Amino acid sequence: MTRRVVGLFLLAVVAGSFGTLIARDPGYLLLVWSDFSFETSFWFAGVLLLLALLLLRGGMLLFEFLFGSRSGVLAWTSGRRQRRSRRLALSGQLARARGDFAAARRAFEGSAASARTASTRSAGKWRRTTDREAANVALLNEIEAARAAQALGDLEGRDEHLRAALEGDPKATLPVGIAQAELQLDAGQWEPALATLLELRREVPRNAHVLRMLRRALEEVGDLQGLLGLILDLRRTRLPEDEVARLEREAWIAYLAGVGSPDEGSDGPAAVKAAWEAVPKALRSDAGLLAVVALRLDAVGDGDGAAALLKAAVDKEWNVQLVEVYGRITGGDAAKRGKQAARWAKAHAGDPMLELTRARLALRTGRFGEARAHYASSLSQRETPEACAELGRLETRLGDAERGAELLERALALRAAPPLELPLPAPGGALERAS
Repeated sequence: MTRRVVGLFLLAVVAGSFGTLIARDPGYLLLVWSDFSFETSFWFAGVLLLLALLLLRGGMLLFEFLFGSRSGVLAWTSGRRQRRSRRLALSGQLARARGDFAAARRAFEGSAASARTASTRSAGKWRRTTDREAANVALLNEIEAARAAQALGDLEGRDEHLRAALEGDPKATLPVGIAQAELQLDAGQWEPALATLLELRREVPRNAHVLRMLRRALEEVGDLQGLLGLILDLRRTRLPEDEVARLEREAWIAYLAGVGSPDEGSDGPAAVKAAWEAVPKALRSDAGLLAVVALRLDAVGDGDGAAALLKAAVDKEWNVQLVEVYGRITGGDAAKRGKQAARWAKAHAGDPMLELTRARLALRTGRFGEARAHYASSLSQRETPEACAELGRLETRLGDAERGAELLERALALRAAPPLELPLPAPGGALERAS
């Protein structure tokens, strides 16, 4: 209140001062231009000048209103389209949650179209921000429309939506590529998915999601070499080490089981040995890998090489799994392997797996009576379906059909796998083959 009174007082003083000046000397102003002249008092001229400035300012405001209104209308229209785009996107998500993929697709298509239109109609200093946001909205909705199209079984429509997403934002190769790979994997399109993911890997070599999808694609197409080449990159992601180690082991087992095939046109044993040398040292003591590579060497004709590999491993550390594989080898010098098994028996007498192996090796050398004794020794320690089935076949061929049938029944009760195809005597044959 006090400030207002003081202000009014000062205003009255100023007005009174100006009034006194005007009354004392109004002044004189004369403007002459060609034949035109204008004369008035100095103070009235000042009032006219002030009015002219006010009119100029008003004209500028009117001009801005008349010619700047287009930007305002466009900005309002753009905002309205953006709101419509958001509403349609929400409708699409709800429709997808309900399982109505046709409605979801229509809504996502409409949302993408509205977002693109809002971008082209934006104006003012927010143009760049509006365009970027609208382009992102259109991109995401095209991807969602592609997912809905695939859910409807329209794979061509899916690809059209992905192309539209990339055309709208050529720099969005990563999100569009990831979405494309995900959809291709879900549709079981392994080869196209692999091509997409290999391209993405070049763009983002350490992207964990891309690497995980690439792993699945490689597994599905059976590209074991590619999978092995991916192990190092997978270790750099946040995958648990035990999961990566398991994957690496399984990949090597699968690879070793098929290397050196005759259709490859290479030296089988040399190819298997070269593959084994490529196995990381930490895995070469793994019994599962040793068993696979030994059986593979035997399959490509190097039974003695397989036996030597197993002997070295068993001598280093006793392993009944490898001892069992030792008896499965079909090629090479079976008599030599029988003598080695006998030497192992000095330190591991009565081991049921070793006795089973010795029985099999005895059969391979025609020592049927010795084989029968080793089978019996193995069964006395531990009854296994394999030993029951193999001894049952042997007893039947040696003429004891009743004992053979009893053992085969026991093997079936133990859910035995089919017995190994081992050499057997002729029906009613002698215990030893003539030398």
